[in-house]
Amino acid sequence: GMLRAEDVSKEHRQWTLQQITQSLTEYLKHHPWDAKVHSVLGILHNFYGNPQIALPHLKKLVELMPSKPKAWINLGDWYLNQNQFELAKQHFKTAYDLAPSYNLTKYKYAIADILTSSSLDIASFLASDLSTALVTPLFVNAFFQTKQGEKLISLFNLAISHEPDNFFLHLHLGMTLYKLDKKEEARKKIH
Repeated sequence: GMLRAEDVSKEHRQWTLQQITQSLTEYLKHHPWDAKVHSVLGILHNFYGNPQIALPHLKKLVELMPSKPKAWINLGDWYLNQNQFELAKQHFKTAYDLAPSYNLTKYKYAIADILTSSSLDIASFLASDLSTALVTPLFVNAFFQTKQGEKLISLFNLAISHEPDNFFLHLHLGMTLYKLDKKEEARKKIH
């Protein structure tokens, strides 16, 4: 049959990925302390569905750069993706302690907390970042995963009381109510 462009590019993409990972792995044999390469390999392997190969690179990154919140977030994300929520929480907590004003660390730690035995008062912990978190699927899904729909609704209502004109908050609350089968309330929100 005819060779289609997308077949060639797909084949080529896999080939280059394999080449990239091979040459970087080879490079690491001689430069084991190169944190950037560990970072790239960890992220690549994770993205292309080889989490077990990614893990040692992400661990090495934390070892090489213990003061970098992003290294702890990458490893925390790995545990989060593997549904190891307690370990994810520990890593996000470290990232947060290193950079409490960096909203990504705050937000990741909050998500892991919701997924575990919640110890944080999410509203006061997130403070002004609450409304941003509420329009982010990962954050909202953590409440659905743990069957804390009512708590989620109360956070929406709190955020809306501070920002009554925030269209996105109303929209996302409407979608949340709909998902929780509160169809009547949802209609009032969306219309």
